[in-house]
Amino acid sequence: MTISGSRAYIAAAVVGALALAACGGSDDASSDGDVCAELERVAEIAVVGDAATTDAEVATALQDLADALADVAAVAPDDLKADAETFAATAAVLAGIEEGQEELTDEQAAVIADEDAGRAANAVADYATEECGLEIS
Repeated sequence: MTISGSRAYIAAAVVGALALAACGGSDDASSDGDVCAELERVAEIAVVGDAATTDAEVATALQDLADALADVAAVAPDDLKADAETFAATAAVLAGIEEGQEELTDEQAAVIADEDAGRAANAVADYATEECGLEIS
């Protein structure tokens, strides 16, 4: 898949924000407060990423998003853990898009096309809305 300059970052940011919707974790390992606090951080990063205007800003937002999603996965309740881990892995791959990269790697293209990643992102977003009162987009 060919994609140029900041468009690659923006496309990845959009996919990353959508992927955020999925997560999984252990009810015994954490409280809703822990996961909600991490999801709030994700929502804040998504806003910053949406406003990014340079490749460097988008790259930073993508890496911050990947880090925040890894933190969500670490504290997610059991019913959300698998989805959170899927979303975090997706974001980590997309954070690897390099400035000026004109084509997605096979791995990046596969992650963008992966229906499980999209489903997981939606599950995380639904959890954020239903359990934490957050809108993540």
